Amino acid sequence: MPDETNKCYLDDNGYYRFKSNGELVHRWVARKMIYLPNRKQYPLPFFKYEIHHVNGNKRDNREDNLQILTQGQHETLHTCIELGKLGKAINRTSFRMMKHIFRIKF
Repeated sequence: MPDETNKCYLDDNGYYRFKSNGELVHRWVARKMIYLPNRKQYPLPFFKYEIHHVNGNKRDNREDNLQILTQGQHETLHTCIELGKLGKAINRTSFRMMKHIFRIKF
């Protein structure tokens, strides 16, 4: 992973970007460390995917904190997260179903 302190800056949305070309660091990490080595798992071109920060910290661009999701998966996940924040409990069964549907780790 690139050294975020010297080669990157924090944009207005709270994401790190490369100074050299403006590319989002989390997208670079996800493409290089997850997408390309596991290409068979991702039928769409990379630009069609969204990258989710598992712990919610936009500055945490470690490979194990990033998930590659379709736009629909990402929207559904964030809807569930927001419902949880509103106090509507999402039980373990719901999370198991999401894990199965999205084939992702929580």
